Amino acid sequence: MPQRFFPPFSVGANVSNQAITDAFRCKNIGGIRYSTATKTIVLILNYNFGIYDNSSNADDGEFYFAGEGQEGDQCMNRGNLRLNNAAADGIELHLFESLVNDPGYRYRGTVETIGEPSVERQADKNGNERNVFMFKLRRCKQ
Repeated sequence: MPQRFFPPFSVGANVSNQAITDAFRCKNIGGIRYSTATKTIVLILNYNFGIYDNSSNADDGEFYFAGEGQEGDQCMNRGNLRLNNAAADGIELHLFESLVNDPGYRYRGTVETIGEPSVERQADKNGNERNVFMFKLRRCKQ
C-alpha cells in the first residue's frame, strides 16, 4: 500500500498523545483512532493496560493487536470493522506502542493487517472470559 500521509516524526520517535492527535487529526483516546481528515487509522498497541493481551516482535516487524471493546465479547463493528476493512477501503494504518516505564508513544510506522483476525478467549475488564479479535499486523517497508 503506498503511503499517502507523512506524520511530522520519524519511525522510532517517542511522541506525546497530543502530538499524535495534532498530526493525524484524530481523537485523543482509544486504541483504534480513525481520522477522516488524513484517511488513516492510528493504532495504539498498549502494554500498560491489563485488559488487552497485545504482543509484538518488533525485530520481525510483526505485532498482535487486540480489537476494540473492554467488556464482554468483542463485535465486528465500529473500530474493529474499520480496521478489518482498512486495506479494501484504502485506509492507511499507523502503529504506536505505549511501553511500560516509557513516557509517550513510540512510532512504529505504517502497518498492514495479515489475514483475518483470530478470535481468542481473554479476560475482560471485570475478569470475565470473553471473545477478543486479535489482528496480526506487519510493518510496511518505510
